[in-house]
Amino acid sequence: MFQSAKMNKYFLPLVKHSFPRINPQSVAHYSMLDKMPTISVEAEPLIIEDRPLKNQQISRAMKHHLEKVSAWQKFMDEEKHKFEVGKRHLANMMGKSPETFTQQDINEAIEYLFPCGLFVRGARPMMKPPEKIYTGTKEASFDISGRPFHPFFYTGFPNLYQHMSDAVKVLNSLNEFEDKVITGKENGDMYSPIDMKPLRWINYKEAIKKFQEAIPPIEYGNFINTLTVMAEHPYASKFADFFSNYTHYLSVSTNRVQIDTIEVLEDGRKRVVIDDIHRRTSVVSVTAYYPGTGLFSIDGKDIHYFQDVQAKEMVLFPLIFSKMLKKVDIEARVTTFSGDMAVAGGIRYGISRCIANFVDQDMKDKMKLAGLLLLDKRTKERKKPGQWGARRKFTWKKR
Repeated sequence: MFQSAKMNKYFLPLVKHSFPRINPQSVAHYSMLDKMPTISVEAEPLIIEDRPLKNQQISRAMKHHLEKVSAWQKFMDEEKHKFEVGKRHLANMMGKSPETFTQQDINEAIEYLFPCGLFVRGARPMMKPPEKIYTGTKEASFDISGRPFHPFFYTGFPNLYQHMSDAVKVLNSLNEFEDKVITGKENGDMYSPIDMKPLRWINYKEAIKKFQEAIPPIEYGNFINTLTVMAEHPYASKFADFFSNYTHYLSVSTNRVQIDTIEVLEDGRKRVVIDDIHRRTSVVSVTAYYPGTGLFSIDGKDIHYFQDVQAKEMVLFPLIFSKMLKKVDIEARVTTFSGDMAVAGGIRYGISRCIANFVDQDMKDKMKLAGLLLLDKRTKERKKPGQWGARRKFTWKKR
């Protein structure tokens, strides 16, 4: 027993939980400094009880995430069921077995049953598995108690900063390798800077999809600037796999760009002629002379042939984009006129085709990406019999 009631109140819990285990029927003597009296404690048998641990409280963030995941899973299960039912109905309509009905068969069946002339492919009818249409939810970044898993969680953009951290590690490795090459410990002849001519960095939307975070544009710009500087390192090709995670090959090639015949005139100038350019119901022809002084003629008139400002800008855009505004002479002939915008679209395509024969490889790729070398073949959809127009129907009246 304790000699003091006050000592018994505050010291007994410490004796029970902090001191070593005491054998039954024994007495332990503990000395608390020189000024404190010797305390004799009559030990009791140690009894281990199977008491359940205190229930851990789930954080609000985790509770919200679990509810979100549960709702998402329920939604996806419903969509998968609808997809399977629709797939079976479609297979029966096409006279095929639902068990062997592939995605290619689905696409062909939709194209056959629902013909559509919409120019934008995303607006056309389609049928795909739900997991390919709806993006999945992001996994929880913290445990039940609310502790984050990611070391950069409190930066606000953990995935972005994780990629930045990886970039810094690669840069440090490149600098270390460069030091070894300078001292003669390594041979760096097989490495070189990254050639970015056939490549492009991921754009802002692709970066958001890759990082799974709505990163600010300024942070995206800083990250791309960092990668650009790293790609110019004299031994950057040593980590080509790292840069391939953030680059894409240009989707177009000059092999797909139609190369036209170049005529050489007596005065040494080059001439390219593009005939029969159809835009809607308009037909135009364009002739370009290089080098030139910037003369522009449409049926004997200058750029003011068009009354609409937008049509004028459309015609001049390929010259400004390729920086050939005052370096070539343009002559255009309008065979069939169906409106300023249609004629301007045809002339723009003809000018772009002509200029593509006078510029370098890099500019051709840029023009292709800008859509200058792609002819818009859309035409007005014809009127259907039994209705007002191409799509509009007669107003139905019951009486």
